[in-house]
Amino acid sequence: MAETSERESKRNKPFAQKVETAAGEETLPEHELLVLREIAAKADLHGAGEKGRAQSTGGATIVFSGAGGDEKLMAAKALAFQTARSLFRVQAGQIVSKYIGETEKNLALVFARVPDSEAILFFDEADSLFGKRSDVKDSHDRYANLSAEAFLKARKSFDGAVILAGSSQSTGGVPSGLGHEVRFPLEKHKGD
Repeated sequence: MAETSERESKRNKPFAQKVETAAGEETLPEHELLVLREIAAKADLHGAGEKGRAQSTGGATIVFSGAGGDEKLMAAKALAFQTARSLFRVQAGQIVSKYIGETEKNLALVFARVPDSEAILFFDEADSLFGKRSDVKDSHDRYANLSAEAFLKARKSFDGAVILAGSSQSTGGVPSGLGHEVRFPLEKHKGD
C-alpha cells in the first residue's frame, strides 16, 4: 500500500519548474554568448517566439556535458532568452523510480504537462536518467534507468527543445547520439 501511495505522490508532483530567463544573458561573457548563438543556429531553435510563424522549429535535443553545473543552467537561460522560449527545469533525479516502468511513465508526464509546447526543457542531472545502477539491491533496481530508445519515445510527444545536462564525464552519462553535444566550459566549437 505504501508503494502505491509513493508512486501516486510522484505522479501528482509537477516535475518541471518554470525558470526566469531575463537575467540569463547578462551573466555570460560575450564569447560564451557567441557559442550559444552558434548552438541555437545549428539546433534550429530561432523563430519559436515570432508571431506569424507557420510551424514550430523545435524538436532539437542538446547535450550539455563537462564541468560547471551553474554555467550549464546560465547557458540554458541565455539560450531560452535568445530564442524567445520559456525554460522549464527538471530535476531528472526526481523522476527516476526503482519500480519497473515508473521512470518511463514519469518522463512521459514531464513532457505531457509542460504548458508551452515550444519551451526548452532543461534536464538537470540527466545522467541519473541513463546511468547504470552501481548498487543493485533487488531485481527491480536494474530497470530504474532509461534506455535511449525509451527517452526518444517519450520525447516524440514534445515539439520543444530539450537540454540534457550531464556530469563532468565525457558525455555526462547521457548516451551519445541523442543530440548536439556542447562541452563545458564553453569554448568556440570547431568543425561542428
